[in-house]
Amino acid sequence: MRTIYLNKFEASVYLHRLYDELLIIEGLDDKHPDFYSIITENLRNPISPDAVKKGYPRGNRVTYGKIEHIRIGNRPCFFRSELKKWFILHYAPKLLLEAA
Repeated sequence: MRTIYLNKFEASVYLHRLYDELLIIEGLDDKHPDFYSIITENLRNPISPDAVKKGYPRGNRVTYGKIEHIRIGNRPCFFRSELKKWFILHYAPKLLLEAA
């Protein structure tokens, strides 16, 4: 069986689909998240020399948790199962808390 990796764009489309399903199930208002930007910021090195110098981590891992990925060459690649796990454990609870 061949493993299929998603690039950043495909991962953002998949996350948006999960988001749309959650909106329908929970009856929430659409906040129009930009999952591509969330992924891009999440990939940043939180302890880069500049971040250490400024005294706070880069990216959004503190807010959203780490999105698991692998690198093939220099490109980040994502698994659907890991994206779904991240969405259920990190993004959906924040969205549901905001709506409450």
